Parts: sequence; structure tokens; C-alpha cells
Amino acid sequence: MWSILLFCSDSDRCISLTKILSAVDRRVSIHNATSATQAVDVLDASAPTLAVVSDPQSAGRSLKVVSILHQRSPSVPLLVEVPAEHPMFGLQALLAGATDFLKQPVAPWEWQQRARCLLDAQRQKHVINQAVKSKVHRLLNAEEQLQPEDVAAILARANAFHDEATGRHERRTGQIAQLIAEGLGLPNAQCLLIRAAASLHDIGKIGIPDKVLHKSEQYQPEDRDIMSAHPRIGYDILKLSAAPMLRIGAKISLTHHERYDGGGYPEGLAGGAIPLSGRIVAVADAFESLTVRQLYRNSVLSVNETILYLDRLRGQHFDPDCVDALRAKIDAAARIVSNRA
Repeated sequence: MWSILLFCSDSDRCISLTKILSAVDRRVSIHNATSATQAVDVLDASAPTLAVVSDPQSAGRSLKVVSILHQRSPSVPLLVEVPAEHPMFGLQALLAGATDFLKQPVAPWEWQQRARCLLDAQRQKHVINQAVKSKVHRLLNAEEQLQPEDVAAILARANAFHDEATGRHERRTGQIAQLIAEGLGLPNAQCLLIRAAASLHDIGKIGIPDKVLHKSEQYQPEDRDIMSAHPRIGYDILKLSAAPMLRIGAKISLTHHERYDGGGYPEGLAGGAIPLSGRIVAVADAFESLTVRQLYRNSVLSVNETILYLDRLRGQHFDPDCVDALRAKIDAAARIVSNRA
């Protein structure tokens, strides 16, 4: 069953479009909303496959609803009806977060064809995501044929497919973790091992629902509860591996949200009880997150501001030695975060 959120400010318009869109596929259910508040409620309750916005009476209201829905759930495609007399309105709708638009007047077959295309794309994405998740454990069983480095790279790419922003974050965090390991004087082979393993620190997010993972606004307590499960999910994915790199990756996944003073999660470890690799990645993860724009936060700190922030939390949130090691490599770390790819 696939659902469509249909926003129309006019109830008669809702009835008409419901009949048109229901003909797209007998498995589709339509959930109507006549106000922005109601649309958000439907979005949260039904987790729609597609959202359709049609408000011929107010182009401005359509833009507002598109923006609200996109910010609430960026992974849900948005199809919006735009007035033909305003040639730039389509562009404005896309900038507000719409996936596609139709110019008035819109024939019934146009609604059906465009909705069908967007639904099919979402279905394909869903199928691929489910396949990625179900085959992660099978991939780990292929270690006899693959080098651990290859397995780590494939897992990281699988997670990047599920969430592209997370994939880029993981790569940069791995590079910064290598710098910190070098600053601590660890052997080169161990530094490279930590870099590869650190790229899997968020692999557990592959098990977090898209509705939470892609949420652009501030998390509610229930969202944080769901997201805080990702360290243990990642650990469970990697823990059965016999390969040293993936075993380190399991430890990193489990402990990169622990705090040096014991106030972190999921186990509340403190100080040296936290594996060194986890302490390294905690600093690398924070540095990357604060200096690169995130989905849930528009503001970023400069490199110097970030170092001062980490300094203030040394001995509390972060291992002081790891903070000092990053400071010693700060020029190289700055180059990594300046390259957003």
C-alpha cells in the first residue's frame, strides 16, 4: 500500500483530485488536508510516499505548504500545481523544496502520469534500500573472498547510498581520525586502519527510518531515542567479523558517542574504558559536524571556533590528548572540511 498526501484548501477540489489520483493505482490511498497544520499532521501520521499540493486560490500559500512539508520530511517527493501566469513560480516552487510542478490548467491524465512517475521512483528507491539493508550481513560473510578494506569500502558506500550526506560525513571523519591518530604518534599501519574503520562509524544509520534520518528540523525526544540506537545497530552489524579492521569498526560504531566524563551513550563508559579508536572518532566526528553544514543545522563554526569549542570540552566530552593531536594537525584537517565532496 502506497499513500499520497493531498493538500487542497478547497474541499471540492480535494474530492475531485482524490478521484483523479486514486485511478493511478488501486493500491494507493489518499489522505486529504485543507490546512498547513493538517498537512503536517497527515505527514507525520501516514508517512506518505508522495505529497501533492494544489491550491489555485493562493500561489503563496502553496509555496508555504511546500516549504513546510519539505523541511518536515525532505525524503518525500512533492508535486505542486503552479499558476501559468507567473512564469517564475515553478522555479520558486522548486527552490522551496518541490520535486516537480505542473502548470495550470492541469488535465487529469497529466496529474496521473506525473504522480505515477514519482511513485514509481519512490518504489524503486524503497526496493533498493531494502536490498541494501538485507544484504549487509551477507557481505560480511564474503570476507574470505574480499579484503577487509574492500568490505569496509563497500559497506560505507552502501550507507552513503541510503543517505548521501552521511556517506560524505563518514569519509571526511575517517580522514580526520587518521590525522588525530598520527598526532598521537600511532604507527602508520594503525593510523590507516583507524581511517578505514572510522568511515563505518555511522553504519548503524542504515537501520534508522528515513523519516527520522532525513528530518531537517530539531529532533523531538522520541526522534533522539530512535537515532541513539544507531551505535548499537552498527556494532551488531560488524561485531561478528573476524577481520581486525571491521572489529575496530564495531568498537568505533558502539563508542563514538561516549563521553570522556562518562555522560555519553549507549553504555556510559568513561576515560580509558572507552577504546582509543572511539575517543579519536568522537573528536573527529565533532570537528567535521561543526565545520560542515548539516541537514538539521544551517549554521557552521569556523575551524578556529571549533577548536576553541573542543578545548572547552576537553576532559568532559573529549579525550584531552585527542583534542591536542587534532590541534597539531589542524591545517590538514581544515583542508579536509573545506573540500565538501
